[in-house]
Amino acid sequence: MINVLIIDDDAMVAELNRRYVAQIPGFQCCGTASTLEKAKEIIFNSDTPIDLILLDIYMQKENGLDFTACPA
Repeated sequence: MINVLIIDDDAMVAELNRRYVAQIPGFQCCGTASTLEKAKEIIFNSDTPIDLILLDIYMQKENGLDFTACPA
C-alpha cells in the first residue's frame, strides 16, 4: 500500500484529492494538512511511513516549494 499525505490550504481541493486517492487501488490517504507546520508534525510523528506527498505549491500564506527544502 502506498501511503499519501495531502498538503493543501483549500479544504475542498484537499477533500477532492483525498477522494481521488481513495479510488486508486494500492493507494491510501494517511492524512491531510492545511499548513506546512501541520504537515511537518504529521510526517515526523506518524507511525505510518509516508510514501507520497501531494503538495499545493501556491498556498495563501506559504510557499509549498519551500517545504521541499525542509531538512530532516
